[in-house]
This record gives sequence, C-alpha cells and structure tokens, in this order.
Amino acid sequence: MISRRRRLVPTGLLAATLFVIATCCLASEPSGTTETIKERVTQYFAAVQSNDIGKAKEFVLEKSRSSFFPQFDGKMTGVRVAEIHLEKDNTAAVVKLLCQVMIPAAMQPVEVPQLQRWKLDAGKWYFDPADPPPSEASVMKKYYFEKLQSKQGKDPSQWDVRFDKEAQNFGVAVKGTTVTLRFPFTNQTKQELRVEKILLYQLMKDLTSTRIIPAGKKGEIVIALDTAPLYRDFDQDIFVQFEPIQEMVKLKVHGRVFTAKDLEAFNPITGESGKPPAKR
Repeated sequence: MISRRRRLVPTGLLAATLFVIATCCLASEPSGTTETIKERVTQYFAAVQSNDIGKAKEFVLEKSRSSFFPQFDGKMTGVRVAEIHLEKDNTAAVVKLLCQVMIPAAMQPVEVPQLQRWKLDAGKWYFDPADPPPSEASVMKKYYFEKLQSKQGKDPSQWDVRFDKEAQNFGVAVKGTTVTLRFPFTNQTKQELRVEKILLYQLMKDLTSTRIIPAGKKGEIVIALDTAPLYRDFDQDIFVQFEPIQEMVKLKVHGRVFTAKDLEAFNPITGESGKPPAKR
C-alpha cells in the first residue's frame, strides 16, 4: 500500500524531503553539452579521489584555483551525476551530484546530494567553487513559502500564474496502466515566463511540451503517472518552478489504484460488487 504524503514544512529538512520524494524534471537541454559537462565532472572527481590535487585543479575555474583546495575523502566510494541544468544562455550549469559516502554505522554507502556550478570558459567547462548554487531548501523557502505568504489576501486574478485547477483526482485507475494528467494555467504577468523545472514523484514522467509562455497566454503542465507499482490510495504533491518570477506552484494529484481482478469483484467507490468507471 502506498503511504500517504507528508505535508512539507519550512524546516531544515526540506532538502532531504525533496531529494526523497521528487525527481527533478528539467527543460530539454542540448545533449552534447550536458554529456561534455558530465565527462568533465567525472574527470574532476576521479582526480580528487586519486588525491591528484594538481590534476583536479585543472578542472577548477582559473580565478578560483589559488583559493580552492580539493580534498580527498576516504569515506566517499563514488560519485554520479544525477542532473545537469543549463543556465545563463548555456554558459553556466548547475550540476546535481549523488555522492556515495560510506557510513560505518550502516555498513553500506549512502547517497548524499551535492550541488555545484560549472561555467564555460574558453570553450571548456570548469567548476566554480566561488559561486555555489542555492540549496534546494533555500529555493523552496524563497520560491514557494515566501511567495505563498505574499499571495495571501490577493484575488487570484492578481497572481502571476493561475492554474485552472491546482488539484486533480484521477478517480480509479487499473493497476499497470498509465494515467495522464493535465494542468492548464495562464501567465497573468506582462512578461514571458519559463517553466524552469518540475519536481515530480519518482513514478511520474514530465510530458510538458511547451515551456515558454508569452504574457497573457495559456500553458499546460502534462504529467504521466505509472500505476504499476501502486495499489489503493495515492496522494502526491508536484512543484512547478517558474522563471524569471522566481515562483513555485504546488499541484496535487490523488486517486485510487486497483487490479483488474479487484474491479471485477467489487466497486471500490461504493463497496458493492460490479465495476466502477476506471481510467485506462
């Protein structure tokens, strides 16, 4: 049975919470560029873990080399690049790493998230330790909780982004099918908005096709939910980040998932025998 969602709260646990429940789906990035960055990041950490500090510094932005000293960590057993998000006209990138750190008490490695900013200089990508990206927790605080507070008491017509519905109930779905959810919204600002990223539950896939929304125009967030691992009640939040207004909007998805055999035997809505209308 799927455990119910816990409500997010503005505490220091935000980063860990986001890491566990969400997969960050970013706008489509040029695959060649991201592969180049991934290769450079991998080479940097290979040098660090080999304790070849001179080699590691070759991957650090030149202006930061004199004041930055990469340190070998004997507890770290591996690093993998989880996400790469290009920014600033593709001349900088935020890289999310999952560092595998050995925890003696657990007797096994634990993945610890880390964010780095890499920058393009003279045709090559370099790590800039002097310009770290904000943590996921600080972004959530600024983009969601502070924005939510500022919207209190305002008529929805005054909001920058207005969704037709911020919550959707998909009803009853047959286990193993894919449920497609659509969240239309309106850009109520006087400037062009960009869907920067979508924080999703791990069984969801982002199918949003249009990410640049002109002023006064409508857009749509499209999500596909894989119900194969689900059973019975499902209740989950989604967060959509908009730029340049620096705002996150929370969307909610809930419904129920049953096997085809279940639905042949009883109606989960009424508790009676017979099939309810199910989404396929």
